[in-house]
Amino acid sequence: MTKFKMLGISDKTECDCCGKKNLRSSIALESMDSGEVVYFGVDCAAMALRQRYMGKTYKISREAAKSMAKRARKETVIVESL
Repeated sequence: MTKFKMLGISDKTECDCCGKKNLRSSIALESMDSGEVVYFGVDCAAMALRQRYMGKTYKISREAAKSMAKRARKETVIVESL
């Protein structure tokens, strides 16, 4: 499991996960293990930030990923991923 620190929304227009270009914005995540900062599009961030609950894995919604990124500018958000 990887833990990510959500840094917020970025103006970078390319996804580091899938390589998609011309994005309106991306979500900046910092790996708590390596300290590396990655920029994911909203869909890739939602998939990367899957949550475990009662033995099952759930993908978070695009809206939840955006909301978490907006909140990250105000406070520290750490998300544990699979």
